[in-house]
Amino acid sequence: MIHIPIMAISAGLNILKTAKDLFYPDQTINEAEAILRKSVANDIGPLQEQICDHRQVIDKLVGQVKADKDMIEKHNEVLINLSEAAQQTIAEVASLRLISCWAIGLAGLSVLLAVLVVVLK
Repeated sequence: MIHIPIMAISAGLNILKTAKDLFYPDQTINEAEAILRKSVANDIGPLQEQICDHRQVIDKLVGQVKADKDMIEKHNEVLINLSEAAQQTIAEVASLRLISCWAIGLAGLSVLLAVLVVVLK
């Protein structure tokens, strides 16, 4: 019975990984690499341009780090919620198991009483 919450958590993690791949592409990193590939000449003008390009790369990397941090925080919240839901499910399964045992006992008692009524008549 405990395998069901574990499978649910695994399925949730797979969904999170797929969502991460679909909604958080690494476009910023690709853009930063494209900026760095620009050719640089040996005079001052291109050197200043290269410094500006490096600033842009750093800005984009900082933006990517912020986005990754936010994504990790959201994933942690989802994992916490999944863990809490798994704990609640386990508790509910235990109570349902107790209820089903009582129901089986009552059904057996009903059958026994029916047999006794038929035998004593």
